[in-house]
Amino acid sequence: MKKTQNHYHQAANSKRDLFSQRERDWRQGGIVYQVFVDRFVPSANLKAKAHLYQAPRSLQSWQTLPQRGFKDTKTRYWTHELAFWGGDLQSTISKISYLKKLGVNTVYLNPIFDAYSNHKYDTYNYEVISPEYGNMEDLKLLIQTLNENGMKLVLDGVFNHMAIESPKFIDANKPNSLYRDWFVFGKAFPTGYRLWHNAPSLPELNLPNPEVRDYLFSGPNSIVKRYIKMGIAGWRLDTAIELGYHYLNELTEAAHQANPESLVVGELNNYPQGWAPSMDGTMLLPLRDLIIQTIKGMIHPHVFAANVRQMVEETGIETILKSWVLLENHDLGRIATDLNDWAQYQLAKTLQFTLPGTINLYMGEEIGTLGGDDPLNRATMNWQVVEKGNAYLTLHQNLIRIRQQERALRIGDIKFLHTSNLIAYLRTTDQVEETVVVVINPNDKPIKETILVTDPMLKSHNHFIDLITGKEILTSYGVLLPIEIPAKTSWILKPNLKPIHGYSPYKNINGSF
Repeated sequence: MKKTQNHYHQAANSKRDLFSQRERDWRQGGIVYQVFVDRFVPSANLKAKAHLYQAPRSLQSWQTLPQRGFKDTKTRYWTHELAFWGGDLQSTISKISYLKKLGVNTVYLNPIFDAYSNHKYDTYNYEVISPEYGNMEDLKLLIQTLNENGMKLVLDGVFNHMAIESPKFIDANKPNSLYRDWFVFGKAFPTGYRLWHNAPSLPELNLPNPEVRDYLFSGPNSIVKRYIKMGIAGWRLDTAIELGYHYLNELTEAAHQANPESLVVGELNNYPQGWAPSMDGTMLLPLRDLIIQTIKGMIHPHVFAANVRQMVEETGIETILKSWVLLENHDLGRIATDLNDWAQYQLAKTLQFTLPGTINLYMGEEIGTLGGDDPLNRATMNWQVVEKGNAYLTLHQNLIRIRQQERALRIGDIKFLHTSNLIAYLRTTDQVEETVVVVINPNDKPIKETILVTDPMLKSHNHFIDLITGKEILTSYGVLLPIEIPAKTSWILKPNLKPIHGYSPYKNINGSF
């Protein structure tokens, strides 16, 4: 009997320790806000840097919407890649208070290093801040301001390629250049050198060359380590799959050497299984597609649940919690444009905020910014809408509030419940009072079903409160939950476990399950 009791207590303590560890890890379950620096906040010093936007670059007024241009054979860029709106690091700093109030705990910047284009994925020099954005002192001030507000900074690492006009590549074109082997030259390529996806402005780096890796991430003063030591919290890796498992693992180990608590999360369009520990987490783009297609009725709710369950099991919940759950970014069409049905939009957002993972919002997403594919998805932030408020902002504020209040939504396990036509799942921790039940009806008609709530700590006959509306809407009978949910409706349900006249059947339940 004593041995059984010891095993029982060890299991309970182990689970409690697991959730405490998750809660201490800033990389799990937070809210990341993506900033495209050029378009986030108008610069207060635009006149002083107007010379930086001379032709073939162009400087647009803040209210002008991005438009697709044409490919300039001389510069080898699309003209819309050279259109600027003038935002910079100093102007970004001015809105940190807004992000803190919104509930953001991590800011992720699109590339900020010296580059010719507005998107900055064509690096000239990793050691210099692009002058349109400011300088190294501005970056240090941003890090300091974020830290003072209890927030962290993640930078975009573009380590697969550089720019056609970067000094290193220009020098590499000389047969005896020290940088010749930093890139891949050969007759197999139409241009004489390997380009990323044949983009004429982006020659690929030769990662098998140890000198390249030492410079980027492996060496003691590498780019990855240098900025982490400066104070950034981690890296989001552009086109991470191109780096491959081995070099990603080398990069992640280097980041953790500089700071064991640093984050490496990779852009990954494919299935996330097996990409950890080569990275701490991935951008969950397959999950995004599952969410949108399910809400549109292209995937049955039962299939959605099966796919997400498998994804979590095969990837691992710890990796999923560090991975980013996103619906849009600078490469994707805006979700308010894609889901222009308000009810469908709310369903997608409920899934985003209640499935396990770290929330990744793209600037302006919280106010319903519209836009199709690149460059239409890169419109400036409309601060007038922020000041006035709208339904999109209210929705995001409520979902962020719920997520901040509910520990299970931030770091809890997930368990899907069996349904015929709904999406239903539990988010649970070691504490029964933290249990959350999510029920979503993506159908065009109301659904009536009875669902078995498979939580061993949750007693029968519970009253459930919808955290979105604050109203009590359901009572369970036994452990069966009778559902009558309207079309295109989502519930985030919390059982009311408060004692009645001082009595609670949960008095001795301490998370031992």
